[in-house]
Amino acid sequence: MKTVVVLGGELAAGPRVKAALESADFVIAADGGAERLDRIGVIPDVVIGDLDSIPDARLEELRNRVPEILRYPTRKDATDAELALDEAVARGATYITVAGAFGGPRTDHEMANVLLLAAPSMRGRDVRLLTELFEAWAVCDSKRVFAAQPGDTVSLVPVGDAVAGVATHGLEWKLDNATLTVGSTYTISNAATSSQATVSVETGAVNPVPVFGSRD
Repeated sequence: MKTVVVLGGELAAGPRVKAALESADFVIAADGGAERLDRIGVIPDVVIGDLDSIPDARLEELRNRVPEILRYPTRKDATDAELALDEAVARGATYITVAGAFGGPRTDHEMANVLLLAAPSMRGRDVRLLTELFEAWAVCDSKRVFAAQPGDTVSLVPVGDAVAGVATHGLEWKLDNATLTVGSTYTISNAATSSQATVSVETGAVNPVPVFGSRD
């Protein structure tokens, strides 16, 4: 099942985001994500979170339009983003696109949103963060093949103490059984050389980030 999770960051309703929403079987808004969707005329199937970003008057309007609202206490042990992803998994999502993960006032939330890709609960699912400029996902002890355009920037960001057995194909600077360590920028700003690229990892997790139309 294809699910789109919309968070409370910036949501540019360009062709990539619109295509994801139009092809989704289910749409979940995490708190302020409901407001972002409302601006582009999309009603989510579920709104989830502590709802502290939604004024009471707006929340009453949403109750009349949204099929399901799941409200959590403000004092909780997970961000609204994590709650939304867990809800997607609980409802059987195997392909999850997360929009609105960046551009908000909380840098700590943006960092946590990226790390959520490597959460154990996301293993075995195709989960990506999507904007109009780039998409990011985690490769955890596995192989990922993705479409690209020659010249697209592709950065690999290791998560964890050591990411071992990293190999790439279809990139200008190839890796073969490489070990990546957290804090190194060695694998930032590689470039796709064909319409298809591959990243594989034997141990650990790495977030490959193809940046469309940019070589910065």
